[in-house]
Amino acid sequence: VRIDCWEHAYAARPKTPRVFAGSPESKISEHVYKALVEGFRVDGARYVILLEDDLRAASDFFSVFSVGVQLLEHDESLWCVSAWNDNAGIAGMHGWRPDSLRR
Repeated sequence: VRIDCWEHAYAARPKTPRVFAGSPESKISEHVYKALVEGFRVDGARYVILLEDDLRAASDFFSVFSVGVQLLEHDESLWCVSAWNDNAGIAGMHGWRPDSLRR
């Protein structure tokens, strides 16, 4: 496991439509794009985990993503593993269970 931190100043890429340049969405997508390029193209990583600088990871963070790597290795229909959950909240609400992975 190698942990790196990348920072970069926002600069809209030439293909960014003018209407979106400088928008919050554009800035976020540019940061994600830059991190993915750094991880995959520059460093040649096989897997990359993106975290915001103010995120606090849960105690099972690495074990969840270890299972995710196994899923990626064995199921060609998957292209990413994400911990983002729009339905996060109290266990049992919206079908959310802390002991499950969703597809």
